[in-house]
Amino acid sequence: METAKTPFYEIPYSSTMAGDLYMTAYNIEEWNDYYNFKAVRLDLDYLFERDPFFNKLYQNHKFVPGLIRMDPHTYYNWHTDTNRGVSINMLLTFEGNSVCMFSKEKTNDMSGSFIPLHYMPSTYYLFNNQIPHTIYNFDRPRYLFSLEFAEDKNKLTFNQLRKEMIYEFS
Repeated sequence: METAKTPFYEIPYSSTMAGDLYMTAYNIEEWNDYYNFKAVRLDLDYLFERDPFFNKLYQNHKFVPGLIRMDPHTYYNWHTDTNRGVSINMLLTFEGNSVCMFSKEKTNDMSGSFIPLHYMPSTYYLFNNQIPHTIYNFDRPRYLFSLEFAEDKNKLTFNQLRKEMIYEFS
């Protein structure tokens, strides 16, 4: 049963471009500052040529694809995204040690419980950006593929897009 507190959803579709995206990220020399990350925007045609999954998704919900890098020994503190209600993410690096966690309750206490997201290779995750989450990256650069939808959190929610995904892949 779906609830508003569902932090992520594993999309039952295997990426056809995870390796290409990793090599692209690994070889980028100039990254742009973006919400305390380093990021590079990807060309839409690049996506559409490599993974047909995104063609239909883009017809229903416009988005901007990109790559995100976190340097070793950095973290992104507990937060909810300012504008994004939902995104699609795929971790591209598995040789290092990093963790993404969602809070089960308020995050202003000294301690609490969390739900870890254990990324699987070549797997897209629908990510509920309105549930407090954090990322800790340890020993190597962390590369992530991410889609940012044109619709903000008031127009496109995690629950709405998850229902569409479940219908699409059932």
